[in-house]
Amino acid sequence: RLLSSTITCLALMASPALAVGGDLPALERALAWIPVEAISFIAVPSLKGLSDDVSQLIETTGQGGLLSMGRPIDLLKSQLGIGANLDEKGAVVAYFPPSLAAAGAVAQPAGTRPMPVVIVATTDGEAFLKANLTAAPDKGEGAFTSANGTILFARALENNCVALAPTKESLPAALPAHGIGERFQGRLKPAEIGWLDRADLVAWASRDALRAAVESARLEPIPDDVSGGALDRGQQEGLRTKGLEIIDMLADGVVVVDVDPLGIFIAAVGVAEPVTPL
Repeated sequence: RLLSSTITCLALMASPALAVGGDLPALERALAWIPVEAISFIAVPSLKGLSDDVSQLIETTGQGGLLSMGRPIDLLKSQLGIGANLDEKGAVVAYFPPSLAAAGAVAQPAGTRPMPVVIVATTDGEAFLKANLTAAPDKGEGAFTSANGTILFARALENNCVALAPTKESLPAALPAHGIGERFQGRLKPAEIGWLDRADLVAWASRDALRAAVESARLEPIPDDVSGGALDRGQQEGLRTKGLEIIDMLADGVVVVDVDPLGIFIAAVGVAEPVTPL
């Protein structure tokens, strides 16, 4: 459920509002890695930028002691079992191709849903694969085992990018000829495009992805006492049912997150399907 995930992830086509010093903006470059037909994505334009912003926020709020465990990006790398040859200043994107939605793979109970396709920036793609993954030829061409024992498929792409995918079929052979940037920009209004100037994370989900997310959520049991005792079980179920009904009436949805020393800015917008009561 990429729209509701935080991670575990954009590039707009030539937008004057995002131009920086004649260089392609990080967000634009990241969106170019996502195929135009993707049904949902999460993108972090700069891992180091997000990590630095989180560190500043922690220090400003008087929780600097938490940083004794390391930078947020170091903790993430340790948890994922990666590090060598990762381009910390680069982007990471995660997306679901339409094939996963068509097969109903996204709308599965927790623990059975596949991971999305992930593309990360590296300093050397082939060196990244050798340093962070173990080849598993018995599982198929392009198969590897991660540090936590997960079987995945990986390939070094152009521009020092590496693609990681849950299946051989979903592993891209190259970066897309047409990224999702123009399609994504086309659904935003001018005021919403302005949000992207400050974005540390951008998430988008299409109608197909939202429908799959709703179907998946309906398979999940409600966690015990998520309201801290303020609501009984029936009230919690009622709120979830109503929330899922609203999501199921959306044509698509966008979430933008910006972290700075003063707090966290979150903007979200959804477009309703014309035939729905919403």
